[in-house]
Amino acid sequence: MTGDKTTNSGNGSEGPRSEPKDPNPARLRKFYEVVTLDVADTGFLVKLDGRVLKTPAKNNLILPNQELADRVREEWEQQGEFIDVHTMGVTKITNSAIDFVGGKESEVVEELCSYAASDLICYFAERPEELVALQNKHWLPVHAWLQKNLNITLNTGSGIISMDQPKETLERFRNEVEKFDRFALSAAHVVTTLTGSAFLTLTLVQSGISEESCWAAAHVDEDWQISKWGHDEEAMLRRNARQLEFHCASLILKALTP
Repeated sequence: MTGDKTTNSGNGSEGPRSEPKDPNPARLRKFYEVVTLDVADTGFLVKLDGRVLKTPAKNNLILPNQELADRVREEWEQQGEFIDVHTMGVTKITNSAIDFVGGKESEVVEELCSYAASDLICYFAERPEELVALQNKHWLPVHAWLQKNLNITLNTGSGIISMDQPKETLERFRNEVEKFDRFALSAAHVVTTLTGSAFLTLTLVQSGISEESCWAAAHVDEDWQISKWGHDEEAMLRRNARQLEFHCASLILKALTP
């Protein structure tokens, strides 16, 4: 977690306190009052009580534009008595961009390319007809946009038989994602791992497709199964957590898109 803790107000000489114990003692109590933005030569800084917010690796969290800095600031402003890291998805992804992606951009590009080589939206069902229709509805417009705007043609098939994508397709995909900076790569990696589709991620970044449409396209099969068999409560809780992470990554990508 970022930031420096304030010292405890007590010195241990007052004896045990009468207040109830925190049921989750690992939680970090909020240690600041005011969250502000500042401008540096290299970008925007978020400050907690005047101190620069740092990443877990103790690097300054320097954001590339004000919109992204505002997102991080809002997450820290909205914290209550205790800091809930599960509500700070933008902060988490930008931390990762600085601590892990910076300097290793080519490795992240390679991983995105590996998803593109066996992309979710290239494997269509053969039946039932209702599922096939839903996949066509959500996926074919993405295929058409990629073809028209980026000259990317995807090989498609039915079932789970592995198929190769044209060399030119993967090279064009690579050329596009190599343009991403470390923040966009960090967010794109999150979206891709959550959706199983590097091409949906690329379309989200460049086409103006809505976040909702992208999420729906990635979950056609799952949503169809839910419509037939109902949902499991624990599975839905996990899905909601993934969707929140997807939302935060999408916010970052939109903030970085001209």
